[in-house]
Amino acid sequence: MKVLLATMGLGIGGAETHIVELAKGLKKKGIDVIVASNGGAYTKELEQANIVHYNVPMHNKKISNVIKSYKLLKEIILKEKVNVVHGHARIPSFICSLLKRKMNFPFVTTAHWTFDTTHGLKYITKWGDKTVAVSEDIKKYLLDNYSKVKKENIIVTVNGIDTEKFSNNADYSSILQEFNIDNNKEKIVYISRLDASRALVARTVN
Repeated sequence: MKVLLATMGLGIGGAETHIVELAKGLKKKGIDVIVASNGGAYTKELEQANIVHYNVPMHNKKISNVIKSYKLLKEIILKEKVNVVHGHARIPSFICSLLKRKMNFPFVTTAHWTFDTTHGLKYITKWGDKTVAVSEDIKKYLLDNYSKVKKENIIVTVNGIDTEKFSNNADYSSILQEFNIDNNKEKIVYISRLDASRALVARTVN
């Protein structure tokens, strides 16, 4: 079994972290994994895990990049004899959906967040034979906005974590010292990307 994970890029972010952990998790289960993206900080982690990464410019919707990405992905799928393609984000999933029409491979997508559906963008947002939603809210969004996505083809899961990185044995004393946190008080850790919509929980707690 060989799986291709296609995403925009591998910079710092929740979806990107998930993709890296998914790739490593699949590899541990004996599945051959390759990743295609425009690259970023996490490519090094993939290389350390002996997971092949191909640079494909799926980070924006410039026509020249879309055409180049289409050609490169087609070459990768043929060269690597890919069995399953898994798209993450709108642009990679759109390009992979075009390739599926020609190559007829099993196609999976993951909905990490909601997309803008105005100005015709709804019609270039493509979902796979099966779609993974990272929450019940995302599942509802899919059903409310995309009539072609059937309820029975949506699988709800939660993003996992690497328990070797996030462990009870981790030494966090330097963090307590840096932020002057009393170790005897209850502590709530909220982890997310630093943007306004995700900071509301932290502001409320504060």
